[in-house]
Amino acid sequence: CGLYKRLFEKRNKRKNYYEVIYQFFDSFLKSADTIPSDDDVKSALKTKNMRNKSNCCKYILSLIGDIPVSMQIKNFIIEQIMPNELNDEWKSKVLDYDKDKYDIYKNLIGNLIVLNLEKSLGNLNFFEKKQKLKELNNDIEDSLYTFEKWDLESIFERNLIMSDKLIRKLQYDKSDVKVKFDKVYEDGRLTLDDYAELSDGQKPYEIVLLNYKYQVKDQRDMLAVVFRELAIIDLATLNELANNNYVLKRNHVYISKDPRVFLDPLKVENTDCYIETGLNIRSKLDFIKEILKLYGIDYKTFFVYLRKK
Repeated sequence: CGLYKRLFEKRNKRKNYYEVIYQFFDSFLKSADTIPSDDDVKSALKTKNMRNKSNCCKYILSLIGDIPVSMQIKNFIIEQIMPNELNDEWKSKVLDYDKDKYDIYKNLIGNLIVLNLEKSLGNLNFFEKKQKLKELNNDIEDSLYTFEKWDLESIFERNLIMSDKLIRKLQYDKSDVKVKFDKVYEDGRLTLDDYAELSDGQKPYEIVLLNYKYQVKDQRDMLAVVFRELAIIDLATLNELANNNYVLKRNHVYISKDPRVFLDPLKVENTDCYIETGLNIRSKLDFIKEILKLYGIDYKTFFVYLRKK
């Protein structure tokens, strides 16, 4: 729901749903979140330890191996073709063995296969293991079965084959349609208005006030930091608002010297002023907008960075 509002709140964007989503993920998000290029995929698979992310690895291996989605791959195991620890027989066959290199290669996708077994095939030699894998996966084509030996070069070669197949499987239609997004999204920042629309309950982890960044834990802490900094800038204004029991809406006092008037009072650091924090997210954000206006600060220069779910 939040992403839909973010992309399609303006009616004129609803004519190009695919194009808008494509451009958003292809070029607008921070680089770590964009759609990877073919070269990005190949480069990552040359170095990534795929076994570290078991579910992702199983999905990729099943996709490459054309394993039917009906099969419960979460119960499969990830088998290393060249085993994790090499016995003397394996070492004697792997003429290009290099321990440092193997510590990387053994967990590359080129050395992995998913099996519907409860335990690994272990240190079986390559020919025994290949025959066993054929028996277990007799309806699944795999480039592995074309290899007559299994060494580091073989792992690298199969890695390239599997990378190419994965890229073909994940092809998507590119779009040249250009869609204009609000600048605020370029580096993950949100204005207060955007946060009110898009937060989906996500907590902030950082705010920008007057071009300075501050770490925060949640919306309540965000209020605490904003008022602490504003009190440093101009305590007289805050005292005046508190002495007059500042009301923002619905006769609800938001700033006072008396904590008893609040649902959830918070004392502003290094002052005798209290603010209301017993508010929903939107009301907290409106509170910040109004106090910034009172201090002569353009609230559109205040930014929020959200913690990822």
